[in-house]
Formats: sequence, structure tokens, C-alpha cells
Amino acid sequence: MPTRTHLVKLAQTLRQRLGGQPYLTVGRGEVTALLRDISGEPTTRIKAVMGADLERALLEQGVRCYPGLGHTTAQDTLRLFHAGDVLAWFIDMLLYPDSDTDAQLNAVMRMLQMASPELTSPAPPADVQDVVPAVQDVVPAVQDTVPVRPGIRREPETRWEDGHQQVGLTGSRFERPPRAKRAGQFVPEDGRS
Repeated sequence: MPTRTHLVKLAQTLRQRLGGQPYLTVGRGEVTALLRDISGEPTTRIKAVMGADLERALLEQGVRCYPGLGHTTAQDTLRLFHAGDVLAWFIDMLLYPDSDTDAQLNAVMRMLQMASPELTSPAPPADVQDVVPAVQDVVPAVQDTVPVRPGIRREPETRWEDGHQQVGLTGSRFERPPRAKRAGQFVPEDGRS
């Protein structure tokens, strides 16, 4: 039976494969094969208890997986992603809905609609390759809505970009322009008000 050391080595291997990518899609059977290689036990299987232990080892390495190992079979596919990243936040927001995340989900949906209306239409897009660039354009904007630390609520606020008003959340990565520019007041060339 694989030991905790084997599970940690497997988690480290998967973390290295994930690297700097936002996510890694891997077959659950491939994870089992890696565990068999690492442990040297050719017949080992990942069941509920070992799956929970492996998920814990992954989390200790800063990696999460969805769906969980305990909820999948050998033919299923897993998606590995960095804990605390945009994808982790988005999955949590969908899996654990509450009134606090409704405003954030609405903001994300508005950004997706503005970037690519076909993403939010009831009909599937004609070609996934047409949608990928639009989603890549939205990711930086979505990162502005991710809470900096768990448990801290961020309230909607207004930001200004190139003279246009944008809605975001407090604590986002954008900087506001000087007050005079926002209010439309005259600012002398020397910058004194």
C-alpha cells in the first residue's frame, strides 16, 4: 500500500507538471499509473480514503483538483490548478454559492458578456477556437475581482480608464487617476492644485 511519502512525491510530480500553467487536465487513470510507478506497487488503486489523502498532499503543494479524486473513476478526467488562483476562486464561487459572492459572479458575467457575447448565449459557440481569445482577454479583468485574502469582502467601486468609467471591486490591482482628472477639473502643468 502506498505510504504518505509516496503520495507527497506524487503531489510534487503533479505540481511540477502543472508548473506556471493556469491549469492542467489529466486523466485519473494517469494519476493512478504515476502512483503505481512511484510506490512500486503495480496493483494499487486510489479509492476514497487514499483519494482524500492525495488531495490533502496536493493542497499542501498549493495545488487543487476538480472534480475531487473521491468523486471520479479511472476513466474520468481531472483538472489540476493552483490553490488561491483565479480558477480556484471561480470554482469555489460556483460550487459554494451564497449572497456574498452573487455580486462578484454578476461582475464576472458582465465582463464575459462584454468581451464575447456568444459565451453567454444559450446556443453553444460555433467553434471553441473562436472563443478562446475572448476568454484570454477577460482573465486579467477577472483577476481584479479575486479576493486578496479569504474572508475579506470587497465592495464594488468605480474605476476610470481612458476617461471611461469601469466597475470593479475594492482592493483590485488598478490605480485611480489623480482626483482632478476624475472630477474633470483643470490641473496646471506644474501639477499643483
